[in-house]
Amino acid sequence: MRILVTGGAGFIGSNLWNFYLGLLAYGMLTVLSEWRHISAAPMQKIGYVFTFPVFMFTYIPISIAALVRKVEWKPIYHTAAKKLNELGKTKYALVEQDTCQGSPFDCLQRSHDYLRSLGL
Repeated sequence: MRILVTGGAGFIGSNLWNFYLGLLAYGMLTVLSEWRHISAAPMQKIGYVFTFPVFMFTYIPISIAALVRKVEWKPIYHTAAKKLNELGKTKYALVEQDTCQGSPFDCLQRSHDYLRSLGL
């Protein structure tokens, strides 16, 4: 009795290519629907569509590493600050608070009140 196994690398390559095309279509749909809201040159937007699937592929080894390694939380120290008028066409602004006393809704209310006091 002979068993013939075919596919191998061709099967994997085909699935990776189809996965790339699916992510490409997803990225294209997102860019087209949000075209006016993305602050980039038209050629950059188109380039981002083709690199989006590559970016998403990086999630695979990161997920595997997170499953087999001990992961610790480390604080990120922010050293740069921008004023709201430097962000371009900003319609809404959210203020992140590293520590929040009370419920998240209280923190959102505090952020809202602060932004209103700035005239935003």
